[in-house]
Amino acid sequence: MRILNNIFTKSARHAEVSYLENLARQARQSRAKRPARTT
Repeated sequence: MRILNNIFTKSARHAEVSYLENLARQARQSRAKRPARTT
């Protein structure tokens, strides 16, 4: 049971990380579309 729980937490963490990376990528793309005047 402990091994199963470990695998689950690992996959959940991986999903969380990939989700955050996806958000960061979207934010970067939307920022690139707009003219960056705030320096």
